[in-house]
Amino acid sequence: MKCYLATGLLSAIAAFFPFNLSADENGAKSLPMQVELGGKQFAGWSGVESTADGARLRLPGEAVFQYPQGPKGWYIEGFRTKNDSTGDWRAFYGLKMDVKVPEGRTLKLLATLITPPPALRQDYLPESPAACTVGGAAGWQHVTLPWPLFDFDKTQIAFLQFIQKLRLTGIFTDGKPDGDVQLKNIRLTMAPVIALKAEVLGRAVQAGGTAHYEVTVGNCTDSAQEVVLSIRKDIWGTMITAVEPAQVRLAPGATTSCMVSVQVPQGGVPPGGHESQELVASGNGGTPLAKLSFITARDVPRPSILHTPEGWANVRTNVAKYDWARKAQDDYVKAADQWRVPDAAVPPDNFSAAEKHAFVFHVGEYKSLYKTTVAWQLTRNKAYAEKIALFLRRLADEKTGYPSTFASMDQGGPQEGENWQDVAIAYDAILDAGVLTDDEKRSIDHTMRLYMETFESALTVGNDGNWSVAATTACLFSALAMGDLSVAERYLYGPCGFTDYVTKGIMDDGWWWECSSGYNFWVASELTQSALACQPWGIDLLHHEFPASLSPYAIVNPWALNPPYGMLFEKWGPNYRNTRSVKQLWDAVPLAADYRGITFGMNDGHEEFVGGARMELAYYAFRDPAYAALIKQEDRDLIYGVPELPASTAKPYLNSVFAENIGYALLRSQTENRQPNDQIQAVFKIGSQGGFHGHFDRVSLDNITRYGRSPWNPESIWWGYPNFMYKFYVQTSVASNMVVVDQKQQEAVPSPQLLFFSGKMMQAVVQETRARWSNEPYLGMQYSPGDTPKSQMRKNKQSLPPVTDRKYGALGPFTEPVLQRRLGIVNIPVSRSFLDKLEKRDLCLVEIK
Repeated sequence: MKCYLATGLLSAIAAFFPFNLSADENGAKSLPMQVELGGKQFAGWSGVESTADGARLRLPGEAVFQYPQGPKGWYIEGFRTKNDSTGDWRAFYGLKMDVKVPEGRTLKLLATLITPPPALRQDYLPESPAACTVGGAAGWQHVTLPWPLFDFDKTQIAFLQFIQKLRLTGIFTDGKPDGDVQLKNIRLTMAPVIALKAEVLGRAVQAGGTAHYEVTVGNCTDSAQEVVLSIRKDIWGTMITAVEPAQVRLAPGATTSCMVSVQVPQGGVPPGGHESQELVASGNGGTPLAKLSFITARDVPRPSILHTPEGWANVRTNVAKYDWARKAQDDYVKAADQWRVPDAAVPPDNFSAAEKHAFVFHVGEYKSLYKTTVAWQLTRNKAYAEKIALFLRRLADEKTGYPSTFASMDQGGPQEGENWQDVAIAYDAILDAGVLTDDEKRSIDHTMRLYMETFESALTVGNDGNWSVAATTACLFSALAMGDLSVAERYLYGPCGFTDYVTKGIMDDGWWWECSSGYNFWVASELTQSALACQPWGIDLLHHEFPASLSPYAIVNPWALNPPYGMLFEKWGPNYRNTRSVKQLWDAVPLAADYRGITFGMNDGHEEFVGGARMELAYYAFRDPAYAALIKQEDRDLIYGVPELPASTAKPYLNSVFAENIGYALLRSQTENRQPNDQIQAVFKIGSQGGFHGHFDRVSLDNITRYGRSPWNPESIWWGYPNFMYKFYVQTSVASNMVVVDQKQQEAVPSPQLLFFSGKMMQAVVQETRARWSNEPYLGMQYSPGDTPKSQMRKNKQSLPPVTDRKYGALGPFTEPVLQRRLGIVNIPVSRSFLDKLEKRDLCLVEIK
């Protein structure tokens, strides 16, 4: 029998792969339509007995296919994670097999996909099962198990890249455990019947132009197929579509090519206007139908990402009228003049010891690339465009560029994403310069797609963190630079796409779930620029309200659901709003900033200036006067600065406020006739933990400020991320301004705010937590496979006595839960703490002098 899911669900899963993922770079043409697992001899299988016509599985037993153990196991190549003992099954539709069950009996067949044990932490699903019922009719039954039948969420599909084993077993529905099942022709398949694959599913052409899509058509059956190809009729569509040839005959397992052409009318389609087309194929007149969707657009005027031509014209007008803009342009031009485009780094000078991978250019070159891009658009000096083109040619070089390293520069993942955004912006910015040939554009496009493929695995494990935001934004910009809206839609609406970050990453109070002002600004900027870049294509995400995800989780890969080191990746607090938007990230900022435009330190963040150029992007996008109040006239931004700002009387820094999800209560004294700098600000903390960047300091006094001076912030003691003292001391309770029990670390648990009051006479808050206390994670966090306490101390040139009661990174032992309650009162600052179970406890409080 055959086990199928609804075609619509299969199409949705397929939509997450806008390009084909294969073992080589030859694309769809290189993909076999079926891949046998073990062949007729059942090589690589255990638990079965070979027969003349397949193999026998004796129940209650199990048959296991396993790939041979490679010499490396897990390893990295640039930013790509690899494993030479596994198969990459992502491009396939699912499994097929022939099964023979004893006549008159019914089998519940159980199939489980298994990945190898992790090198460090469980990013990928360890296994995923599926079940299917096979009846005991006479003869062989054909069974199909598509991936959506397996028990995994679409956001975690990356595990299919690393399949080490397939396990088959089953139970008979009559309750009798014993029996023989015959198996044969176990294979991966590209489709149930006919497969349609294409390297490119989206193109943008000029009015009157034609987009061409080469499609591979494959026969995934054991019999010849007469395949009829057609374009699904769209009565509302204006573009003229065709497919050639419209009919082909395919032998079993054979492939051929067809060409889909889509002509954009000379008139009637504005720049950025786009339509979808769907290619449909049937084999021997049967079902299911194979489907493949394309998005064809009329190209937009270039540039289009950082600014449109009209946007750059406005910037040039500002340069002509305002000294601050003229000075900023001079700085960009000076940097562009001084930049000498380097050759790609070559061995041994192209290896980053810190990141353990080869690279193409040092990180500083990408800053020069960006400045030269701005200088080109401001001055239209073609020499700058030529520099950019030379850099892109070298980056795309097959032998020494990105295709040879899968890492563009010598730093980590977040920086790779940030810098690749500059690559896409630069490419888009010179498309109107006439400095690239068609072959060079194809080479750069190919490199852009390799970058997307590099990060596709990391973006499909269920991790909606700031690293992922950087990578997604770079992929989206690359798609828009190429004019491929099919790929763009993947990074807008697919796993770890724009909508995921908005709906799952933004908490109800408007703060980003990682609970730091720095990450809040970074993500707000990335999402805002992404939304602005989509507007020329008729996609307005800037003002869109998305239905909120009500799940408490921000990261759902296996290790984050059972996290180490005491961390938690949950969003705590109430949900009052049923929607989320990009603007909510920006709206949270003015409330936290003081009269100087400086916000207090949050978790891994220090006190930082939030006004000035940082808010220029927010005001440019939303024109909210509340943002303008934080922009200082002496610190303007050339790219997004709006010259004439509205007069604003808003003074949010005078008010006491609280944010329930991030968990900060800001008490600001209200003494009459006192200047803002003379008022007192005190900040008390409970709130979401913040994952990697959260501190263990609920019911702490996070900040107290007057006259712009604060004696404390969470980074008063700071060791950088690579140092073991980062999680062994910096984030711990003993390094925080709070009452500490037994010199241990407080457990992070949801904690209530019992009171918040703001009146003329006083401001008050009461916060509470009931938490266990443990030792800190011993020697902090393990960053890489093979790290040991000795290697960490040696790397950081530090030494601590070893312990024998805990493993590297382990917590413990825990106390019983201890109730803590803190009262804070301002006009005259009062902070009082209460703890229960004080007997036999060692209590200490940070003293601030």
